[in-house]
Amino acid sequence: MSDHAIPWRDFVELEAAMQRHKALLLQAENFLDVLAKLYKLTITPPPILISPSHEFNALATDTDEIHLCLGVFEKAETYAGLAAGECEALDRDTLIRVKMKFIIFWVIAHEFFHIGRSHYAVYRLHGSVARKPIEFDADMMAIAGMYRWLRIINKNCTTRKTKGLILDSIFWPMRAHIGSAFAEAPDIDPDYPTWHLRIWTAFTKLIQMDNGTLTTEFPEEAQHDCHYLNELLVECDTAYCRYCSLPKSTLADFLNSYRNVSDFTPLSDSWESIRESVAKLERFTIFTS
Repeated sequence: MSDHAIPWRDFVELEAAMQRHKALLLQAENFLDVLAKLYKLTITPPPILISPSHEFNALATDTDEIHLCLGVFEKAETYAGLAAGECEALDRDTLIRVKMKFIIFWVIAHEFFHIGRSHYAVYRLHGSVARKPIEFDADMMAIAGMYRWLRIINKNCTTRKTKGLILDSIFWPMRAHIGSAFAEAPDIDPDYPTWHLRIWTAFTKLIQMDNGTLTTEFPEEAQHDCHYLNELLVECDTAYCRYCSLPKSTLADFLNSYRNVSDFTPLSDSWESIRESVAKLERFTIFTS
């Protein structure tokens, strides 16, 4: 993928179908600038390059670039249509554009934090043991970054609605692609299906935002957030299964079983083994989650 990636402005000039996404990519550059300032990134915000591959795939390179496949835009538009549901045609077109934007911004934020947290160097130090924890770390940092950004640009949106917007953006690429990406990894614990677990950790991270550390005794606001986001996830998963002609998903049962008691010991142990390396290598002058 990366061998054929070129700067997005050049790609847009060569690929006529991408010209309608020019405004979105300009906004994406601005988004990266804001993230870089929020987290006091010590390097220049990473440039965005695009490759002609139709995969839904993205990459943070060891040269501090973000590479997006053409397929990210193609499939994000499909997922945005599913997320938009049924509404009036004009409103639906606008809604699809907004949802597509946030799906792509989520992918970009995830790759941005791979670069900012020096995950490439961490992986070179630790090998496959670092694979899962750095993906989860990029997820958690991207959630916090998007949340902070959205609270700045849209103060009139409630915190709960902001969380819902982020979770909706996260769900589609995670649900469709993460399982297949990790299926062959020998070090993945079979008791922790990766796409379930990454959606669950995103879900819990969002509940924690503005609610503090969660215990079995949720504050009232956290309980409301939990109910709202759980309903949203079930709706998204139902729409996904309908679109793919899949039988009923196990996600709802997974969420229910994890709602009160969660055991992330394997993940925590893996993170602990690389934590010190991340802290030493990251490019943020301060750590802010």
